Amino acid sequence: MAVAGCEQWLCQSSFAAQVLFEGISRFADRGVMAKPPTIWIGTNQAFLNDYAFQYHLISNSYYLCRTATETGLPNEVLFFVEVVNRGTIWHVACEGIIHANGSRMIRQPCFRTTEDFWEEGWHDWECNTNRSRSGTTSTASWNWDPAPTATSARVEVLSCETRIRS
Repeated sequence: MAVAGCEQWLCQSSFAAQVLFEGISRFADRGVMAKPPTIWIGTNQAFLNDYAFQYHLISNSYYLCRTATETGLPNEVLFFVEVVNRGTIWHVACEGIIHANGSRMIRQPCFRTTEDFWEEGWHDWECNTNRSRSGTTSTASWNWDPAPTATSARVEVLSCETRIRS
């Protein structure tokens, strides 16, 4: 299944090389158990106030949340893609749209982790501090370089919990 818009932002990013789609067989090859069909991801506050993100596994392929973040646009959703950078697999939550034929169009990456986020427990997420409502597929930018440089600040890291049941 193609992810439109992906090539452009991936080619422009410093970490991008290849996008992989999360097939169950690929995870089985790594010895990872089957993914649960529904998960919730959020901070303690999000669970207490009932606004944790609920994700559904779509066709044993990727997780989809029908709610976008505060920087999402009308009709946008959150979904995951995998990016491999120098041998490291990043699970990237992206805001965008899903077309009637099932293809995904990324507008901007929001969060990423190298952890198996679908497993219950706490996981650290890097946040794209440049995400915004004004970004488009062609103008979206991101900042999640884990180390500060002369021109950028340290990336924002958010610790969130994954639950199999809300």
